[in-house]
Amino acid sequence: MLFKQGQKIQLREMIGQKPWAIREVDVLEDRSDQTLLWYAEGSRFCITEGYLNNPEFANQRWQISQTGHWNMIESQWKHNHVLIVKNLTNFYSVQLFWRACDNRFLGYYVNFELPYRRVCSGFDTLDLDLDIIVHPDMTTELKDEDEYLRAVRGGYINREWTEAIQRSLQSIYSKITGLEYPFDGSLISRVNPLLKEKITS
Repeated sequence: MLFKQGQKIQLREMIGQKPWAIREVDVLEDRSDQTLLWYAEGSRFCITEGYLNNPEFANQRWQISQTGHWNMIESQWKHNHVLIVKNLTNFYSVQLFWRACDNRFLGYYVNFELPYRRVCSGFDTLDLDLDIIVHPDMTTELKDEDEYLRAVRGGYINREWTEAIQRSLQSIYSKITGLEYPFDGSLISRVNPLLKEKITS
């Protein structure tokens, strides 16, 4: 089942059968192989309690998840608009960030995660810690590698997932240096006019 353009759905991070985080997103485009999701400033999200106000929480995430006991709190996404580009079978999504106050494009963000699984409410996935920041000048920065390696050593991120990430890295860097989709600027050109319309309307 494909979702309709403009439909509000949930993007859920699942650990076992329990959500760890839930984002409310709008569907811009949905095909059998790729989906484009819009996560606007002010959108609702639910996150595990402690994540927003505890700097060490990210380092404890996998240990907490093993207990099966955590509470969710509701909040609002602030400061940025995000376009999420996901080939459903990939172990990563590419996210484009705009600063909400002036719609300035801030760059790309490669988020390593499980392939999306379609459910009636939207998509289920799981964040795998490692990220790549791609600045507007297309220079790159690997993010959260220490957390990722700790999770690998702890057995929380399994061999299948690590091998998929390693295979993906070469392809991603090749696309970035070659300015290939989705790093070719076409999505920026597609979204910028929509942001301007929202300001003037």
